[in-house]
Amino acid sequence: MALKIIIGSVIFITVGLIFCITGMILKTSSKQNAASKITGTIFYLIGAITLISGILGICFKNEITRTVLQFYALIYLVIISIVFFIITKLIKIKS
Repeated sequence: MALKIIIGSVIFITVGLIFCITGMILKTSSKQNAASKITGTIFYLIGAITLISGILGICFKNEITRTVLQFYALIYLVIISIVFFIITKLIKIKS
């Protein structure tokens, strides 16, 4: 189980970094579009949450049980869903 957690954590760290880089790129191009500034902030927030999740997975790879991992995945998906709901509402308002 620890090997699967390490692989998943490395994937989370990689995806988190990609989201953070995308957020920074969108924020720097905000001179053209007001919605891209909001989108950049949201992408940066999602990247930070994902990056922290990956780091926590590596730190606690031996202590995590299957139930805790499933519960954390559920919480993560709820948070990401809420963030995507907020971003769609903000983009509709700004457009």
